[in-house]
Amino acid sequence: MTLWQYLLTCLLVIGPTVVASIQFVDKESFGKGDLGKALAAIIIEDRLWITLIASILTALLGILSTILFRPYLVQRKFRESLMDGIFEQVLDNDRNQARITLFKDVGFFRRWWYRFKDFVGLLRSSWPKVDVNEFLRICNYCRYAHYIQISGRWGNHHKNSKTYFYVNKQTSDSCQGVAGQVRQREEMIVISLPRIDGLDLEKAGKDHPDVSEFMKRGYISSFKHLKSINKLAPHIYGNIISARAGKKKIVFVIDSWATKSPFRRAGVRALSTYVKQISASYRD
Repeated sequence: MTLWQYLLTCLLVIGPTVVASIQFVDKESFGKGDLGKALAAIIIEDRLWITLIASILTALLGILSTILFRPYLVQRKFRESLMDGIFEQVLDNDRNQARITLFKDVGFFRRWWYRFKDFVGLLRSSWPKVDVNEFLRICNYCRYAHYIQISGRWGNHHKNSKTYFYVNKQTSDSCQGVAGQVRQREEMIVISLPRIDGLDLEKAGKDHPDVSEFMKRGYISSFKHLKSINKLAPHIYGNIISARAGKKKIVFVIDSWATKSPFRRAGVRALSTYVKQISASYRD
């Protein structure tokens, strides 16, 4: 949603609240001071007109919000139909064996919150062996940190996940997962990994051949991060979506648990067409 849409939503909540609150204003509602009494007297005297004007403004805001929100709702419905098409054409219409996720850049305040969390977490994991070089490495890691988080998910697995990935815009070496790599490189990535979803990771350990290969080719640098992933997919497709004429970047990722990878030549060709259509749905 745009800034204007967010502001209208807030006003649509405030308007009815004001209309309802006016009815309960009395002479001591704003304190016993002269200014409070004068303000209460004005509201009580013109209660009817204030209520009428606030109601009319709320109704006009409702009409305006419908006009402004309609393109957003149409675009979202169009994207829903595209996701349904991907499941039908590429993923055998099996929502238990595949999941589609869209990631977006986190906002300014959340980015700094995640940086703080990473900084504290890295210090704790290195303590008490933190020397000057290690401290500077942690500072540089957090200094260039950007993050992407889930903005939409389709499929039957972990729809309400709060997963986010680290992105370093200076280098792709430390970017987390396929989603982080796609965001940094801004290019398509297609990989097939060993199946480790049936392994007990605690017993197997990070030195297990399949686990180490999964981490290396799946761009997962931390064994702790690997264990935190809810469901490890062996087949992954990732691509970049340029929204709003290239000003906004969105990461498009498909995880598949099918026996055979759906991301062969025909599947990738079909997905390239869908990616263009999804990009178009964000432009206005």
